[in-house]
Amino acid sequence: PDPYYGMNFLRDRHIWMGCDTISVMDAAEYCGFDDDDDDSFEVGNPNLEFRTRTWIYRTHVDLASVLHEDWSSDDARIRSSIQRQLRLNHADDASSIPRISLVLEGVKMGAHVYIHDDYFLGTVTDQFVRYSFDVPSEVLRMMLMETGKSTVEIRVEFDPCIDTMGRFMACSGGWDWAPYSRSGDLRGSSVFSFGIVKEAYLIAVRQVAITHVVPHITYLGEYPRSPLLNGPESDFRVDVNVHLYANNDINFLDGEVVLQSEFAEPIHQSIQTLKCGHNKITVSMIASKDSIDLWWPLHMGPQSLYKIQVGFRDSKHEMQWVDKNIGFRTSALVTSNEFHHDKTNKNDYDTEGSGTHGMYFRINGAIVWCRGANVVPMDQLEGRMSYESHRSLVQSAAEAGMNMLRVWGGGAILPSSFYNTCDELGVLLFHDMMYVEEQNHPPRVTFVQEEELRFTVRELASHPSIVIWNGCNECAVQMGTSSEIYASFVLRVVSEEDKTRSIWPSSPSTSGWKTGVRTIDGWPNGNLLTTATTASSEKHPVEYHGPYWHGSSATHPAVNGPLDGSDEFKANIPVDFDGSPDASKIGPDHRNQFISEFGASVFSSFESMSSLLNESNWGIHGGAPPDECDQYYENMNLCNGTNAMAERNYPCDSMIREFWGDHGFDDVGLEAFQRQLYQCMLSQALVIKSEIESQRSMNTYGSLIWQLNENWPTGGWGCIEHDPRRWKPLMYFLSKYLFRDVVISCGKGGKCYIKNNGLFRIEGVVSVIGCSVSSGVKTEYSTMPIALPTGEGIIEWFDIMEPNEDDVLILKFISGGEVLYENFSIFSTPKNWRHSISNKTGLQYSIGEGGDIHLITDEIALWVTLSTRVIGRFSDNAFIMLPGEEKVVKFIPAEYEGLMEINLTRLKESLRIEHAAMYL
Repeated sequence: PDPYYGMNFLRDRHIWMGCDTISVMDAAEYCGFDDDDDDSFEVGNPNLEFRTRTWIYRTHVDLASVLHEDWSSDDARIRSSIQRQLRLNHADDASSIPRISLVLEGVKMGAHVYIHDDYFLGTVTDQFVRYSFDVPSEVLRMMLMETGKSTVEIRVEFDPCIDTMGRFMACSGGWDWAPYSRSGDLRGSSVFSFGIVKEAYLIAVRQVAITHVVPHITYLGEYPRSPLLNGPESDFRVDVNVHLYANNDINFLDGEVVLQSEFAEPIHQSIQTLKCGHNKITVSMIASKDSIDLWWPLHMGPQSLYKIQVGFRDSKHEMQWVDKNIGFRTSALVTSNEFHHDKTNKNDYDTEGSGTHGMYFRINGAIVWCRGANVVPMDQLEGRMSYESHRSLVQSAAEAGMNMLRVWGGGAILPSSFYNTCDELGVLLFHDMMYVEEQNHPPRVTFVQEEELRFTVRELASHPSIVIWNGCNECAVQMGTSSEIYASFVLRVVSEEDKTRSIWPSSPSTSGWKTGVRTIDGWPNGNLLTTATTASSEKHPVEYHGPYWHGSSATHPAVNGPLDGSDEFKANIPVDFDGSPDASKIGPDHRNQFISEFGASVFSSFESMSSLLNESNWGIHGGAPPDECDQYYENMNLCNGTNAMAERNYPCDSMIREFWGDHGFDDVGLEAFQRQLYQCMLSQALVIKSEIESQRSMNTYGSLIWQLNENWPTGGWGCIEHDPRRWKPLMYFLSKYLFRDVVISCGKGGKCYIKNNGLFRIEGVVSVIGCSVSSGVKTEYSTMPIALPTGEGIIEWFDIMEPNEDDVLILKFISGGEVLYENFSIFSTPKNWRHSISNKTGLQYSIGEGGDIHLITDEIALWVTLSTRVIGRFSDNAFIMLPGEEKVVKFIPAEYEGLMEINLTRLKESLRIEHAAMYL
């Protein structure tokens, strides 16, 4: 077992922060902390322990190498001079030595930074800021004199008494999907890890450095209200802000900034002077409509990307180049009724404020049903994250049909591979600023936090996948209260940096903005940002979070969930569509909604969880007496005891009970744990399936599940496991049934619908076949022709005879003899089939030479689920097989370092196949 996740970690996790016995309530006095903020200082969790030890990271860097690599190859004379200078043993003139800067891309928790023994460079306090420390030439001379060498030591010294003001990954100390820490900072925020979490390097700058290249793209045509399927109808303007840092005041004779692209002639803009410090130069060009293709979201069109290159040439003709990929697309956040034109709702660029009609996105004129999930950090130890894993994360999302991900505000700015892959695959991003109110992570008006916001936008603005900047997670921005800081500071700064995207106060925000944004698209208009009152939207919020299904246990409480096991819920099977509107009330011209969070807690697979537990703990009750737990905050509890499963977030008892029955919770062992985890994961899949089908029966234009990924290989809310290439059953449901342009569903009383959210008209036949779980007898419920126009949520309802409780309906949309879309519907929870379904399905399988798995069954087999210890996923999983059906499933191994190889021996040895009848 990995000691990070094993019992040693869970019981002794305070050692990771080097805790002493000082409580966080005494930490301020220990550090001599004097809070000079306007906000009153409030300590968080008083049960946390405070870290008192200092931790030091040391590294050595060869200055000669740094200088050599950064000097142009055609200037050998200057480069040779620099290298000779580095070898001097006396105080010679160092004027020819360029400025050396130490750049720290990401440091978590407060630290002092030193170079060459004890020369102090500065202090870092914000994980989300790139710090650059200059090494003065006299210090460089001193280092050369004293050592006679080019190697210098860099030291980063972490001090718990440095106040970070909460500017680190908020979930670092735990959440209801991440392991809880017992350590806190001096403000009482839970913390777990600290260190250098991103790149650290030295650079040499002779005169000027390019610090940011920030493209902003504006469509010059009329606001499109229909899809631009034939390409743009007008040109785009590309404005590139080039941020330069100058060592001192500089007068150029022939300095210039050059903008090159694949779609237009180069632009040369001369520069006569630069002031010492930061400078911004804007260079613009026109992208002709005939020279570019549009960038589209997933499954709506190609993801066309173009490279731009920005160069800076100084007076000595030394050229620096920075490349960026950009995409051309229009985007709008629509909250008003675009189809209602009168004096009170002109929908032009002069009208400001959000509407109360609903919430959806238009991309290139097309209304997008945004389906996807929320992303949380991939690990509690940031050093374990990789570029490859973040690319795999986005690939998994796209393969499941997700066209939008929300970067959640309690996490962190993600690696560049995440954003690049979203651009390449057409996955839209709903991007929070890194603020949450919980655990002392709100904003404060400081220079460092302003730099954080500007840095975030400048670094990410080139990505066409990002379509909205959101102020925070669940902070309820109201003017006249402390929360107005999100409008007056956070999003004011964001909108100063980027006026070409929609901005939003908070997720959720029931009513949006009163002033400061254009009604037509939600882009900032330069006016004062103020939020609208909630009174007008209380009956119909445009965006909301929920519902959530929390697991609970009446006998074995855990660190999350009600202590009495009272968090019970109904499965909504069969799905009740009685509250759904009729087809005449579906569409963007009617009130609509955007659901940016909803989900169900869940464990991970046996393959993930078993390796992190002793065999004696293989059971959802941990094979041990229950812990003693006390409620601390909402669904968070403080537990003491020796039960390993009590520390793994929510229990799953209530979910298993609702779907599978009340039995076997205390069982321990291999077969018991496999059964419990299968039932837990299928429960999540079934309840979310019902919820999405309910949402799609209504006027919903956003369905973002909480959450996409797991933060550790145990309990959480994820659709996928800790390794992003290992999918839970829910992810297969999304890919095959739910996150498709067209969905078919049948519910209570035989009420059914088919809905088209795609760009194109569909025409074909809907087939509804029932199969009895007890006898295997098939019944034809309906075969009907159907034609739906291009989808802005076009729906058609139809009725079938009321199905039997033991019938599973197989629903298919067939066009041209091909099954294009399919789904299943059930009318009873599986526990009611216990005495009727056969537990011997006659399911047989074999593995071919290429790793293909061949299956055949004599009887109906429900939710056949394949698992293996080999990391990867299957081409299909958690599927239904009817009597006599044959199926071939391919195993898709994880891609690491460009290699995709299947270990057939390990696959054959570890392959498990489960289905519902085995566990009833």
